[in-house]
Amino acid sequence: QRGLLRTVLEIVCSPFYAVTFFHTFVGDYLTSVVKVSQDLCWSVCFFATKEFLEKDDVSATSSNPRVFDPRVRGSLSAAMALGVNGSPPPVVNCQNNVYYVNIVVPLICALPLWWRFLQSLRRIYDTGTWWPNLPNAFKYALAQVVALFGLFHPFYAGDSDGSGHLQAFQVTWVVLFALSSLYTWVWDVTMDWGLGHPEHKFLSDRQMFSRTWVYYVAIVADLFLRFAWTLSLVPPQSSRMLPLYLQPFTMVAELFRRTFWSFFRLENEHLRNTQGFRRVDFIPLHYDHGVGDDLDDDDDKDDEPLAGRVFVAKILLIALVVLALSIAAIVIER
Repeated sequence: QRGLLRTVLEIVCSPFYAVTFFHTFVGDYLTSVVKVSQDLCWSVCFFATKEFLEKDDVSATSSNPRVFDPRVRGSLSAAMALGVNGSPPPVVNCQNNVYYVNIVVPLICALPLWWRFLQSLRRIYDTGTWWPNLPNAFKYALAQVVALFGLFHPFYAGDSDGSGHLQAFQVTWVVLFALSSLYTWVWDVTMDWGLGHPEHKFLSDRQMFSRTWVYYVAIVADLFLRFAWTLSLVPPQSSRMLPLYLQPFTMVAELFRRTFWSFFRLENEHLRNTQGFRRVDFIPLHYDHGVGDDLDDDDDKDDEPLAGRVFVAKILLIALVVLALSIAAIVIER
């Protein structure tokens, strides 16, 4: 437990700590528990603001059958509306709390993706290679921008022209959301699981599960669950209670998807660790370099500080661009 808490703390402090496989594994899980974290924060807000004492909840929570009498319920509602001094108390709940709606919820949605984005940049800095860390960073950056865009600009927020047609920002959000989901699914299959090779029937050359149909089922299930967000596009006018029914389903579906994703992710990592020199510590021999290479090495060392600063500047520029796009997704007007 201490190791897990320390890992989470290091993830929060990204990119100031070296990134290991366990950091990325836990970080990916944090991106899948966003709805759970939102519900936990909403529960704290629900009881902290005493929203459970509002009039709409009295008849539903009271064990006194007389409360269901309309006359008694009306008296209670009137008393609660007047308050102690005879004046209506200020209505404060989680739905109109500016701090919860505009700060807490966006941070819960964006921070796990931002941490994974910074981890990918840290991997670029540590390894000195752009592949596959830069495409991985782009994956989380795109998901973060899409999440913030949809959060601050709800899909069914209304039409400015009153025509009932989709606006440009709505179409853009749907297209970006679809591209992000497709991108992450392809990454899951090809990079995280090591599958998708046509020469091996779209699987891998090495597998630990004896039944190959398991991999095909996982690929198809991951695709459908990656696009489970499309259920949120159902117009709320079709059913008032539909969002309440869909939210638990999508929450459990994402946790289920992340669980079986972890099985194949660990399998791929294990198979990769047992290939080549990753099974042992590889130490280059001194005679791998020629006699005259020392002079060239001295010249290269003179260029290392400048090259290192340029490399870091490129990484910082990428982070600033993504941060600017995230801010633009929040403040952009329809």
